[in-house]
Amino acid sequence: MFTPLETTLGAILLHQASSLLLFNNGKILGMSGILRDLLSGGSRTHILFLVGMATSLVFLKIMLPVAIPPNYTTTTTTQGSLVWTLLLGMMIGWGTKKSNGCTSGHMLCGLPRRSGRSFVAVGIFFPFAIATFHLMNPLLQNDVCGSDIACYHPTYPSFGDAVKYITVTITSILASRIAPDICAKGKEGKIIAPYITHAFSGFLFGLGLLISGMSNPVKVQSFFFIVSRSWQHFDPSLGLIIIFGIIPSFLLNEYRGFEKAPRYLPTFSFSSQTIKDVDFSFAVGAAAFGTAWGMSGICPGPATLKAMVQPQWGLGWLTGFIAGTWLSG
Repeated sequence: MFTPLETTLGAILLHQASSLLLFNNGKILGMSGILRDLLSGGSRTHILFLVGMATSLVFLKIMLPVAIPPNYTTTTTTQGSLVWTLLLGMMIGWGTKKSNGCTSGHMLCGLPRRSGRSFVAVGIFFPFAIATFHLMNPLLQNDVCGSDIACYHPTYPSFGDAVKYITVTITSILASRIAPDICAKGKEGKIIAPYITHAFSGFLFGLGLLISGMSNPVKVQSFFFIVSRSWQHFDPSLGLIIIFGIIPSFLLNEYRGFEKAPRYLPTFSFSSQTIKDVDFSFAVGAAAFGTAWGMSGICPGPATLKAMVQPQWGLGWLTGFIAGTWLSG
């Protein structure tokens, strides 16, 4: 179901999460890269990012449980589903390693920086996701919104929940901006501030995925109906991620620029690779990731959140992700 308010607020939180990490610490919020670092030992900053994501789940469960997708708590795990989960994780691990990123690194962060490689990656994995979804659902019978109302029909939360959504968004953003500055005072503060930034970036990122609906695979796949003749199945919510998540990041990047150093670290940490480094392996990796995304509706960020709620599912997905990363060389 089309959720203009929730998805808009979630998109703003995703923008804030990526820009906070970028202009405070000079880092790109690339979830597949963060996962690979964590699984190979993990830096303290990435561990804190994960702690921030976990905190977002606990926070919403207390303050706004309606924002947590129902399938995070109701999905039953069978032997067959675990094998399927492992294979999807393997495909995503292999694909994101080959293409150097996923939806967060390429779409949320790369496009606003005008990265040529990100434009190529998104231009490959997004169409592959849509095409794969339709090939896997040839009869287009995934009417997740019921038979009486179209998925594109806008729905809004109750007044009380709307106030909670707005309050959570505003207070979380303000806290993420104020807390690192408070901690940055003094010599030791300058060391602590980057860690606080990573924790708050993870917190905002988790909130953004959950509130926007990007963590809900059913909602993501409903957006893939965009090229279908069955418009009643199409949920345009995730299009708001572009308007309120990607475009604000682009405008901020253009205004702020990258000549001036980040607030807490000496330099920006961007890949030295350019569009000239895009090769066949990169393209195949993006296609593999898009295929897995289309089949499951899950990319590394939402998968990480789901793994925290469903450890058995998470073990299968992460095992596949590790295996795919290893197989990619």
